[in-house]
Amino acid sequence: WNKGHENIGLRFIVLEDNRLTAARLTLIGAVAQVISLGLEIFAVQPAEEMR
Repeated sequence: WNKGHENIGLRFIVLEDNRLTAARLTLIGAVAQVISLGLEIFAVQPAEEMR
């Protein structure tokens, strides 16, 4: 998360480019779904929160 502070190109949300922001958020959602389904296949319960 902190890399976006150093390099603007690494931020998920780009206020000046709605299409890029939408594409990045869609990709994040797809990756989250793949990880979730993979964990489900292996019967792994993910942590709700990392501390």
